Amino acid sequence: MTAISLTLVLILAVITLFVEKAVWLEHLLPPFRWVSLAAGVSLAYVFLELLPELGAAQRELDHSGAALFPRQAYLLALVGIGLFYALEVLALSSRKASLRRGGADYTGTLGFGVHILFFAAYHFLIGDLLNGISSRGSLAALLLGIVLALHFYMSDDSLRRHHSHRYHNWGRWVLAAALVAGYVAGSRVAANARPVLWELVTGALILNTVKEEMPKDKESCLVCFFSGAAVVSLLILYLAAQH
Repeated sequence: MTAISLTLVLILAVITLFVEKAVWLEHLLPPFRWVSLAAGVSLAYVFLELLPELGAAQRELDHSGAALFPRQAYLLALVGIGLFYALEVLALSSRKASLRRGGADYTGTLGFGVHILFFAAYHFLIGDLLNGISSRGSLAALLLGIVLALHFYMSDDSLRRHHSHRYHNWGRWVLAAALVAGYVAGSRVAANARPVLWELVTGALILNTVKEEMPKDKESCLVCFFSGAAVVSLLILYLAAQH
């Protein structure tokens, strides 16, 4: 554990718990612009940082002969996408069922429990991965922290829409605790298991970002989206040029 990674985890836990109360953010930009900015930042990081890492992980598996099946790294990312796609379908179905029963537009108890359980696992993995992030250098760690902070902001908006008061009263505390628990457990995870975790998180990050930004009947901001993507892309290319 290092000061950099510990600070990032604590900041992200605070964001998970209290981002709704940061009303000053809405004075800077309306919420839908923040979501578009976060989507651009997240996708740029996925395609320029995480996907190349997936490729490197797959090459290492091929070289060492440790792969259990062909294209293992990419398949695990696909599993991450599939899991969180299924969760989104479950949450929407639960909300529709609640409305049909004459209730409010948020998930039932089972839908909430399953959704939060998987998001808790997702936050646990992120906490675990942040345990060793300082080895990448201070600037790289800071960049990942910004990406995750915006991603958590975007996820918070989605989870509150799905679960309403249940998320406020219980869900956010579970996710913050899972993040910290993953960080504490990180030093006990075998080094050769960490690429597997990154692969699952990459898939989940892609799906969670795309589903929030795709403009269905809600507002989106192309300027914010492309600005976030451009700034993060330039930073990643700068870091890559230093190595």
